[in-house]
Amino acid sequence: MNLELNKKFQVTKRERVQGLGPSRRQLPPFHYVGKINRKTHVEILKIAEQFENKNDLYRENYNLSKACDLKIPKNHINFLLQEPIKKTDGMNEKDYKIWKSCLEQSLLKEFLTKKFPKLYRARIAVLPPQTRFEWHIDMNTKVSCRFHILIKNPDFSFQIKRERKIYKVPFEERSIFFTNTAYPHRVENSTTDKRISLLFDIEYKNIKTILPIIGG
Repeated sequence: MNLELNKKFQVTKRERVQGLGPSRRQLPPFHYVGKINRKTHVEILKIAEQFENKNDLYRENYNLSKACDLKIPKNHINFLLQEPIKKTDGMNEKDYKIWKSCLEQSLLKEFLTKKFPKLYRARIAVLPPQTRFEWHIDMNTKVSCRFHILIKNPDFSFQIKRERKIYKVPFEERSIFFTNTAYPHRVENSTTDKRISLLFDIEYKNIKTILPIIGG
């Protein structure tokens, strides 16, 4: 790895992506947004099957995972539903805004773009059985807000630690939650089945009517 690229990998997400928004303390640990309908749920499951052998985490032009300290569990799969708007070094999440051509007429795209305008880096994450992510922080809410849609396996555990208290996000299949990943959080799948989730990010200014603010 050359010196310039090495320096780039040392920069955190908070420094790489600029944005304005509330501090992590002004947003709740998690917030229920709603549910996707059953037809869209079935469609997403089929999309997940279609890409089940694909993993974008380690693509040369998608380096976000390499810029983080998080130790990614073996066999964890994360494939993009959106491609970059331009040639990119993979370091800016906001570059990923162009939907894959196979999804242009999909119920998934129709729902997400209507409910969450200007979302970016939509992707499907598959966490194998008996796997966990240890405590870590993904991003600052001043930059982005993260949403999760649980597609399969509601028995997995998603916990967020805030001021010595641990909250468990009450995921059900098809549920949509904002998760405050600016706080330490961990994900564990202690079941015998894989967990499938759809994740995406969006700038706070584009969804500020959806999320409650704590303390003004």
